Amino acid sequence: MPNPNLIDPTANQQLAITANQALDKVVQYLESVESFAVEQAPLLVQEVLRFEILTRGFWLFFGIALLVWCFIGLRWSFRKAEQRIKRSNEHTNSLREHQKSGYNTQDLIFEFCHYAIPVSGGAAGFVGLIMACSSIEPFIKVLIAPRLFLLEYFRALVG
Repeated sequence: MPNPNLIDPTANQQLAITANQALDKVVQYLESVESFAVEQAPLLVQEVLRFEILTRGFWLFFGIALLVWCFIGLRWSFRKAEQRIKRSNEHTNSLREHQKSGYNTQDLIFEFCHYAIPVSGGAAGFVGLIMACSSIEPFIKVLIAPRLFLLEYFRALVG
């Protein structure tokens, strides 16, 4: 009866040949991955920079648009208020007569718009200011110092 603990020497040789072939395939695969990475690295860098410029630029533009909307809304509101005060002064001789006449629907709508637009414009302006301030630094960093941005970007990815 043969001893099961003994291994056939030809089986050892076949196992060694198979292991060497597998190692050769792994080495070839790693070399092809390395060459692919070297070829694709500049494209990856360009894509990362382009993506950051577009996303930061969008949020910067959106924040500035909110700020502009705030100023336009406030200017419109104050201009309308000034026109309303002029009309009110022309139609009434005193404040008491105006209070006695009461408000009509147009007055209520005007009062609502007069207070709602500056409040919403101010809130939008505040949000726009925060968005613009948080996006301006990375946006400028990508444009002026792309290597520094990439180092920080990849450092954040790694750890």
